[in-house]
Amino acid sequence: MKILAVVLLLVYPIAAHAQKALPDSPKPNKPVFFVGTSLLAAAKTADAWSTRNALDGGAWENNPVFGRYPSNARLAAVNAAFFSGEMALFFKTEHSHHAAIRWAGRAYVGFVIANHAQLAACNLEVHPLTGRKQNCHDLLPF
Repeated sequence: MKILAVVLLLVYPIAAHAQKALPDSPKPNKPVFFVGTSLLAAAKTADAWSTRNALDGGAWENNPVFGRYPSNARLAAVNAAFFSGEMALFFKTEHSHHAAIRWAGRAYVGFVIANHAQLAACNLEVHPLTGRKQNCHDLLPF
């Protein structure tokens, strides 16, 4: 009988603690997430397509992650890997309780979209004979 009383006394606080409701994580703003995901996919696709056109015209890739002359498969694989990582981060920030974290995730995705759009436009300006770019660089140098 004493053992049962001791077990009940030990289990009761654990059971009582387990009954407390945990706060729900906020639902993400679906239109913001959908638009951010769609625009990032479009910007990455445009960048990869213009990079392939520039490479076919005699240019080379400056990003060491891709290599100097990447294949179509390598371009697709690296872009898909970065896209999935960025979308996972964006998804996690959209589920945050803190508005600052949600807005930081949105700002990051917006920055990446702008960077890829700028690089895609810049890739289309590559001279086909020299492969040189005029004032073409990332928005941030790192």
